[in-house]
Amino acid sequence: IWEAAGAWFVAVAPTGRVVAACGDRVVRVWDAPTGRLDLTPSCGLESPSRAAVSPDGRWVAAGCGAVTLV
Repeated sequence: IWEAAGAWFVAVAPTGRVVAACGDRVVRVWDAPTGRLDLTPSCGLESPSRAAVSPDGRWVAAGCGAVTLV
């Protein structure tokens, strides 16, 4: 999923359609069937520690130190 530095945490929607991975101060979100990178929100200076994908795959939440991305 992730090149070079690697992902620290990976979450997959129960549908298997959405994959979110944390690392390098960003959360990357892919459409799994196509492999397309859909979203790359930044956590600023913090590195995200966890991610979760909602059961329907419509929402991704990530904890980034004092910031939470939803």
